[in-house]
Amino acid sequence: MMKTILLFCILLSAFAISCTKNGKSEAPPIDVSDNEDTAASNLVFTGMFSGTPGESVQGSSDIYLNGDKYTLLLDKFSSSAGPDLHVYLSMGTVPNVFIDLGKLKANSGQQIYEIPGAPDFSQFNHVLIHCVQFNHTFGISELNK
Repeated sequence: MMKTILLFCILLSAFAISCTKNGKSEAPPIDVSDNEDTAASNLVFTGMFSGTPGESVQGSSDIYLNGDKYTLLLDKFSSSAGPDLHVYLSMGTVPNVFIDLGKLKANSGQQIYEIPGAPDFSQFNHVLIHCVQFNHTFGISELNK
């Protein structure tokens, strides 16, 4: 019984470490500041990222509304490297119910993501950086008005 518990702990640790050490985002840092006219958009929600234990994620998450189109701007953004990182608009800090906005474009730099439809931001009030491959959240940003 003790050997089984020890083996489980070792495997769990290996999965957590491999999510942060094995993979790296293939995309180089990008600057998309010219791709979105945020001056014509209204800032409706904002938040600041914090990393989860063992991970470093920093920067802001800003939701803009331009006409009837919502976009997410990650500004002054940086994240630990990992395989298969995605950006989620989530109902909580754990991605049980979420909208996948796509793969993280780069581990650092300003980035813009289109938000499909018009989600209820009173419900979808968190932005997560999440490793899909290992079901591990790297960073969390709670959105506020």
